[in-house]
Amino acid sequence: MRHRERGVTFLGWIVLLIPVALVLYAGIRLTPVYLEYMKIARTLEQVSEENQGETVDPRALRGAIEAHVRTVVGRYRGRIVAWDVVNEAVAEDGSGLRDTVFRQKLGESYLELALRTCVAWPSSASW
Repeated sequence: MRHRERGVTFLGWIVLLIPVALVLYAGIRLTPVYLEYMKIARTLEQVSEENQGETVDPRALRGAIEAHVRTVVGRYRGRIVAWDVVNEAVAEDGSGLRDTVFRQKLGESYLELALRTCVAWPSSASW
């Protein structure tokens, strides 16, 4: 009569480690996107606070959006699978768009500007 050993076999370890490896891989791939989102949200709040009651040139805002998109797309080209271009425009409670300095000065057309600028720059990511 053969004695059966108890415990996890090599194949069992492989089955257990594959989901862990997939979660870690997804976390590594998404971390730059999350950090960039936090940076953008903080920047939008700072710009809004700095420009309360002041006149901001819409051309300067358009230039800032285009420069930011070029910088981000260039930095992460080939390393990001997908982009969420204007997620910071949506209010945190999902009730509509945030009241940012971009929306106040450019209207909702700044969303189209950001999307068109992203599409114009070559990248391996999907939009």
